[in-house]
Amino acid sequence: MSCDVVLKLKQDFVNNKLHHAHIFFGLKGIGKLDVAMKMAVYLILGKDIENIAGFVHPDLYVLKSEKIKVEDIREMISFVQKKPVLANNKAVIIDCLDVMNRNASNAILKILEEPPANTYFFITCHSYKNLLPTIRSRCSIIRMFAGDFDSFCQELCLKGLVCEDYEWLYKLTSGSLGMAVSLLENDLYKELRVVFEGMKSNSLEIGDLINILPSMQEKMVYDLKNNLEIIILKEKLSSGDDIASWFYYKDQADNLIRLNDVIHLDQDSLGFACLYDKLSLCYI
Repeated sequence: MSCDVVLKLKQDFVNNKLHHAHIFFGLKGIGKLDVAMKMAVYLILGKDIENIAGFVHPDLYVLKSEKIKVEDIREMISFVQKKPVLANNKAVIIDCLDVMNRNASNAILKILEEPPANTYFFITCHSYKNLLPTIRSRCSIIRMFAGDFDSFCQELCLKGLVCEDYEWLYKLTSGSLGMAVSLLENDLYKELRVVFEGMKSNSLEIGDLINILPSMQEKMVYDLKNNLEIIILKEKLSSGDDIASWFYYKDQADNLIRLNDVIHLDQDSLGFACLYDKLSLCYI
């Protein structure tokens, strides 16, 4: 997916059709920032390089923070208003829009509406719902999806990461390669298998899971917990439980729908359609 996006954007640039601002949105860990960095490097250097992770350049500005404030945007605007130092183009990467407060969002509107010549913005976002209409109207929006199962397994193998059940890991992470790498590198996969078995018969509070996975970001723990619940619900529904259980699971599924507004799960990659069809629910 990410390679296709980069190729398309490069073609747009060559054909002088590249929009000045792009927003990449989708699940965590699917390569949004990677695409942004690859495009920034290409626009500044006119070519690709192998190691983009450590790339720095006087004509590249990367804004990455746990909370983006209006002061951060003003500093970025100051950079943008200056002429390029070495390259013909300047690039700004903002990762990510979800942590930008309202004042910062308002501050960025003017520069997105009237950007300096040869300046390109690449912004990441986890949820389309977090995009203000005024920002959406000024940017080209690209939704990114997790790669397919075979690509997922291939990438993990190339990184030398092995697990007992790749299919289960794919479902657990919604196909997010970044999340899967984090689990395997931190040796948390086996612990989550134990948690999974425990959740089949007992409820698990989010605080308990955070205690089990202290090295992970709280947001990621929420994602994992709810993915585990979805996998369990699907297993129980397919086993033909009695009608009382069906009502119980319907309540649980309603919960998941409400939680989706907060955690932004990708229903397609987990096969939500099957679950909600059985429950006669309409997923919005």
